[in-house]
Formats: sequence, structure tokens, C-alpha cells
Amino acid sequence: MEPRSLPSDSPNYFNPIPEIYDSVMGPLYFEVYAQEMATRVASWHPLSVLETACGTGIVTAHLRKDLDDQAKLTATDINGEMLDFAKKKLARHKNITWLEANAMELPFPGESYDVVICQFGAMFFTDKQKGFSEAFRVLKPAGKYAVSVWDRLDVNPLGAVGRDALVDFFNGRPPERLRTAFSLADISLVSDFLSKAGFRNIRAEVLNKPSETESAEKFAEAFLYGSSIRETIGKHTPAAVAELQERIANSIIRKFGNHPVRSTMQAIFFTASRD
Repeated sequence: MEPRSLPSDSPNYFNPIPEIYDSVMGPLYFEVYAQEMATRVASWHPLSVLETACGTGIVTAHLRKDLDDQAKLTATDINGEMLDFAKKKLARHKNITWLEANAMELPFPGESYDVVICQFGAMFFTDKQKGFSEAFRVLKPAGKYAVSVWDRLDVNPLGAVGRDALVDFFNGRPPERLRTAFSLADISLVSDFLSKAGFRNIRAEVLNKPSETESAEKFAEAFLYGSSIRETIGKHTPAAVAELQERIANSIIRKFGNHPVRSTMQAIFFTASRD
């Protein structure tokens, strides 16, 4: 996640309302990939894991459940509000170290961790090469990096409906930051970042998963309030937020039905090793 101190018109600005992000966007988009990430990482039996851009702790919870009991888990995010929410949500877990930290300037010495992971955060790095290079720096020899990013918008139909409504709202010229979440959908681009950082054995796997939410209305609310979009719309014309929310909900109902809304989503899962 990117810092609250970034200008709100920055393409990398990301400051959702944590409760909505976690309760609606979490089950819809992130939970199934979090399970996938944690299962794979746990199969490597690392003794130390660093999670960057942990958000509201969706992956963190699965990691703590699946990792060996003695494994050290450090969860970081640059957004203090998201991190505070995650800490409170997972307060019963005493063996997680929480730290507000920038993934592009990690406050750890080199060769500190067996595994570094980042789920759906790399797209928001202001300097993507620096973010991948920092992951490489803090990995131990033979350490592994696991990072997931969203695939193209045309293979993420629910997200596409929301983006189409925004394109219409902005008369075909939406703010650049509204495209950021899908900015790393090119496997060769990400592979090049990883290679330049020093990683070897780079592998990419496309993962298509089901996505479901209880209602179109809930999705529309989360789409606007579980991200920074509400601030962009609000500055354009505050009264438009409710109108756009209704427009998105109606589009979802026409294409996917309602109660529940069911669709699919697609991400790309990268793994790479330091040596």
C-alpha cells in the first residue's frame, strides 16, 4: 500500500476505508488468493517470513495458521490505518510482528528472511524496480519471493464493470490512478523487474478463481469506499458518489444477477529465488 502522505491525485495513492475493504473486498477478491499464497509458502517450511503491503491482514491470518509454529512472521504496510486494523483483527495471534514500513525502503538488514511475499501490493509501488530490489536485498541466500498481481481487466469481469462506469462518468478520460491495480498484468514486464533485481528461477502462473459477494449493492459500496475512488469522485462532484454507486449496482445486476453476485477473477502468481 502507498502512504497517506502521497498527493491524492497520484496514480499510486491508495487509502481505502479498512472496514469495508476487509469485510467486502476481502471475501470477494482476496481471500481465495490469500489461501493459495499461504499454502504455497508454508510448503517451503521457512523459518522467517516477511509480508509487505499486508493491508488488513488477510494473507497474514492464513500464513500464521499454515506456517510452522516456530516460524517468525513479520507483517508490514505503509498505510498506518490498514495496519492498525490488521493488528486489532488478529490481536489473538501473539507471534506476529507488525511494523509500519515502506516496501521500497525496508528497515531490515540484508539477508534477514527466508521468504518475502507481497499479495496485490506491487502495483502500487511508486518505484516498482526498487520494491522488487528491496525484497531481494532482505532475502537470505536461496530465499524465495512470492508476489501476486491482477491480470488484465478483461479477464476480471466484476472489476471491468466498475471501471466501465467510471470511464463513462469521466467522459472517457478517468484519472490515471484508476488503472493502477491492473498495471502489472504483463508477465514479461514483471519478470524483467525481477530479473533486474537479481532474482533467478522466475516462474509465473495464471490463476483463475471464482468470486462471489452477497449483493450488487454491497459490491458497488465496496468498489467506491473500499478504495480511493470515493475521494476522486467526491472532489469532482460530491453528489455523484451515490449516483455512481447506484449505476454500478445496476450494471452488476444486469450482467451477473443479484443475491448473490457470482463471477470469476484472474491473477498472476510469481515466484523467484535469490540464488
